[in-house]
Amino acid sequence: MRRKLLIGLLLAAAPAKAETLQQAAEAFAGASLSIDPRLASRSCPGGHRFNWASSGAAVVARCGPNNPALVLPLQAQRTAAQQPTLRRGDRISADIAGEGFRIQLDAVAERVERDGRVLLRNARSGRTIAAVLDQDGRLRLGDDLNNR
Repeated sequence: MRRKLLIGLLLAAAPAKAETLQQAAEAFAGASLSIDPRLASRSCPGGHRFNWASSGAAVVARCGPNNPALVLPLQAQRTAAQQPTLRRGDRISADIAGEGFRIQLDAVAERVERDGRVLLRNARSGRTIAAVLDQDGRLRLGDDLNNR
C-alpha cells in the first residue's frame, strides 16, 4: 500500500517539475518552449543553468556538471506578416463573388508567384483563372499572370 502511494506521489510531482523547468527556461529565452510534460526532470536544488544551443533554436538546461543536459526546443511562432502557403498542384475550393454573382469551384494551382499571384485551373472545365492570394488567405480576381 505504501509503495503504491509513493509511486502515485512521484507521478503527480513530475508535471509540476516540468512546469517549473518550463517557466524558468521560458524566462531565460524570452519565448515559448516545447517541453514534454512527461519529462523526467530530477529536482535541482540550486536551480537549472541555461545556455543557448549552438543552433540558437533551443535552450540547454543543466543541473550541475555531472548531470545530463536537457535540450528544450523553441516553439515556432507564425507571425502575422507570413503569407498563407499555396503550392503548385494544390487542390483548392474557391468561392468567387462579385456584384450580382457568386461562383464556387474546385481548382488546382497551376502557377504560384512569390508576390501572391496565382493561376488556377478549374477542375471541371479546364479553364484558367488568374487571382491574387491575400494575407488572410482569400483569393481575389486579378489580371492574367502572363501579362505582368
